[in-house]
Amino acid sequence: MYLDRSFCMEAGQFKSGATPEEAFHRMLQHVRGVTPQTADAITGVFKTVQSLINGFHRGGPNILEDIPVTSWL
Repeated sequence: MYLDRSFCMEAGQFKSGATPEEAFHRMLQHVRGVTPQTADAITGVFKTVQSLINGFHRGGPNILEDIPVTSWL
């Protein structure tokens, strides 16, 4: 393992986002089954990764069940 080398991804593979909030939104979309609409709903309640983690610690594994997801029709 080469710990002295920086992590590098091929161009176009994943864009991190211009802001931490945008990066969080994009990160969520890379989770299997999370659509852009679902990511919108989650980030509407949990603005940061840390707030989502804290939510899981406080509310348990089902904290996302009651978050309404709207469709873009």
